Amino acid sequence: MKSIAIVGIVLISLCFGLDYMSNLKKKDQLQQIILQHPTIIDVRTEQEFQAAHIKGAINIPLESLNNKYTLLNKNTTYITTCSHGIRSKKALYVLQKKGFQNVFDGGAWLGLQNLLIKK
Repeated sequence: MKSIAIVGIVLISLCFGLDYMSNLKKKDQLQQIILQHPTIIDVRTEQEFQAAHIKGAINIPLESLNNKYTLLNKNTTYITTCSHGIRSKKALYVLQKKGFQNVFDGGAWLGLQNLLIKK
């Protein structure tokens, strides 16, 4: 029984370690993309965006993205962002399905804002 518990603890530790490494890789990638001066697309609602947002970001709520993506230039580099990272990931997939290749998931806007400040 002890060996099963130890194996479980080791597996959980490995999963958290891999997630941590994945987050570090994503952070490094975003820092490189930030140097290219991308356009930030905040996919939160208009009310959320008005309450607080990254300076210079454009607001296209996720529910509007399927209709408003035509306003975007496929040659521009974009980073999607939202409040927690779920909608930004969905926005990434929407834009990729529409043929955008230079689009990246920035996750939560506060975390992305901190990366922008550090550049």
